[in-house]
Amino acid sequence: MAGYKLYYFDARAKGEKCRLALAAAKIDFEDVRLKVSLTGEESEEWAKEKASGRPPLGQMPFLVTPEGKIPGQSGAIMKYICRQSGQSKPRERNFDTVYSSGLCPEDSFDEALANMIHDATDDLRNAVIKSFLRKTRLKRRG
Repeated sequence: MAGYKLYYFDARAKGEKCRLALAAAKIDFEDVRLKVSLTGEESEEWAKEKASGRPPLGQMPFLVTPEGKIPGQSGAIMKYICRQSGQSKPRERNFDTVYSSGLCPEDSFDEALANMIHDATDDLRNAVIKSFLRKTRLKRRG
């Protein structure tokens, strides 16, 4: 599957799980990394991309599929990639051809559990970032 383009800043953060999912699914993609401004202002590259109206919700990461569809939000992109990884990969089971769901669990309840774990790790990540930022602000105040 060629023709995917993942857009994110030149940083790991939320784009990294999308990159890891694409790699785990063995999906070829172009990793488009926009410059990060260290001053807190938007980089020129990101401002231009954002003004194009292409990024859903005006945010990154976003993925451009070979069909030109553009999903956004890291969790949604990752889940899409996981589903795509299993398409057109038949395997035999009980004398019938079934299609493996690739990186997604085949059972819908197991998929819900996987999504729960994903969302819980996002909650944990957000709590750690919030704590770090709070400590940083307190240090600045002296």
